[in-house]
Amino acid sequence: MTNLDKREKGANSCHSCEMPQTEEEWRKKLTAEQFKILREKGTEFAFTGKYAGHKEKGMYVCAGCGNELFISETKFDSGTGWPSFWEPAKKAAVEEKKDIGNFMERTEVLCNRCKGHLGHVFKRNPTTPSPRLGDCSLANARSGRISENKDIPAAFPAGLHHQLKTGPKPTGLRYCINSGALEFKGSGKKVKVR
Repeated sequence: MTNLDKREKGANSCHSCEMPQTEEEWRKKLTAEQFKILREKGTEFAFTGKYAGHKEKGMYVCAGCGNELFISETKFDSGTGWPSFWEPAKKAAVEEKKDIGNFMERTEVLCNRCKGHLGHVFKRNPTTPSPRLGDCSLANARSGRISENKDIPAAFPAGLHHQLKTGPKPTGLRYCINSGALEFKGSGKKVKVR
């Protein structure tokens, strides 16, 4: 039985009663990768997460607490290598917070229930070019806040800057979310990803 199955079984129970209260309790509950991302604000390598190319219809929930975060109908292929969504399932499901780390200003996305780090949201400034691959991956590779995958180089080669899509209408937003921060409740049906 997975953690998600256990949460679904007890779906009517008080989430805050079951939520770990200390970092040690979080370490016991989460995998090493989930802990690194959700609790230490880590970032997985681009194109390595299990939900980057995922196309099943359903709900993406927080791997830490089961909070319903994003629905498959708002997922799109941004070309970044991370699951991307143009809006959360409910605005109250996530918290957005200014992040000025890694020599840049971004907007961090947190689970509003357990305060776990999910990723970042990017908004297109019409006077500047689209965000580049470096907005997530290169900065995190340089800072050492990335997964411990030994098969992937510590940093992307210099000059690897592919144009990215920002979110489609109606929001134009790109919620760039780590697969390791998510679990999925699916319907078993495929959905067309934009």
